[in-house]
Amino acid sequence: MPQSVGIAVIEIQKYDPPDPRRGAAAIAESTTAYRASLERVLAIHEREVVRQREMIEMRQDLYNRGVLSEGEFKGAQQALAAAQKSVDDTRLAIAKADQMKTEAAQAAAQASAPKSRLVQVRLF
Repeated sequence: MPQSVGIAVIEIQKYDPPDPRRGAAAIAESTTAYRASLERVLAIHEREVVRQREMIEMRQDLYNRGVLSEGEFKGAQQALAAAQKSVDDTRLAIAKADQMKTEAAQAAAQASAPKSRLVQVRLF
C-alpha cells in the first residue's frame, strides 16, 4: 500500500500592532487644546456671573422702591442662576478634560513598557 506524504507550507508574518503611544499623544494634545478653550469659555461665564450679580443688586433696590415688578426681579435671579450653572458646567467639563489627559498619559506609559511581539502563522 503506497503511503502519501503531506507537505505543509507555512507563511509567517510579523504582526506589529499600532503604536498606542501615538494615539495617546494625539489624545493628550487635543485634550490640552480643548481644555484651553474651556478656560476661555469659563472666563466669559465668570464675567457674566459678576455682571448678573451687579444687576441683581440694582434690581433689588428698584424692586424695594416699587419701581420693578416681582416678575422682573425674579427673572434677574433666574438669569444669575443660569449664569452660575454655566460656570459650574464648564468647570465640570474642565475636570473631565483633565481626567482624559491623565488617562491618556497612563495609556502612553503602559504602551512604553516592553511587550512581547506577536507572530501570525497561517497554515496552507
